[in-house]
Amino acid sequence: MKKIWLIRHGQALCNVEQLVTGSCESPLSDFGVFQVESLKSLVEKLIPNSAKIYTSSIHRAIQSAEILFPHKGKFVDDRFNEIDAGEDSEVKRLDFDTKNPSFFTNFNPHKKFNGGESHFDLFNRVNCALREICEEPEVSDIVIVAHAGTISTIMHGVFNVSMNHFSQFVADNGSLSLLEWDHRVFKMTFFNLKANNTPE
Repeated sequence: MKKIWLIRHGQALCNVEQLVTGSCESPLSDFGVFQVESLKSLVEKLIPNSAKIYTSSIHRAIQSAEILFPHKGKFVDDRFNEIDAGEDSEVKRLDFDTKNPSFFTNFNPHKKFNGGESHFDLFNRVNCALREICEEPEVSDIVIVAHAGTISTIMHGVFNVSMNHFSQFVADNGSLSLLEWDHRVFKMTFFNLKANNTPE
């Protein structure tokens, strides 16, 4: 049984500013640092030291991984980056919705952001990367520190939920989710676990 641990980075400044974000580079906010630091004891308790750590190449994910796994090597893989929103990355979401009223309300996963990717592009690269690392021999625990869109598209992929219904899986900032894979099927052990909602 292979375990895939999915961690969403803590709150970033781009989240506070309510930008479209995507591939926008933005550090964690002070509260985002607190979220990740709060998650650390849970991560240390659940994730074995032998786990292989992957992170997207975007700063807020790398920063979160450094807080959670300060003494472990990390594999940076830009296939786990958030969607590339191109020219819209640093636009406020409210302004984007005003200018593009049908982008999300009449959602088409094949529609690209201006100069960027479509959600179907995101789906393909993320799930291709996931399949590749799941096949790695002698690695039983894999950690992916990434983004809401990354985690959501993984869930859509492994549970065969059409991207036409994106997103049915929303991971909060500073959350931990766990998938298990027995080389035939995936199962979700838990989703969106945070330091303040850890079961007794």
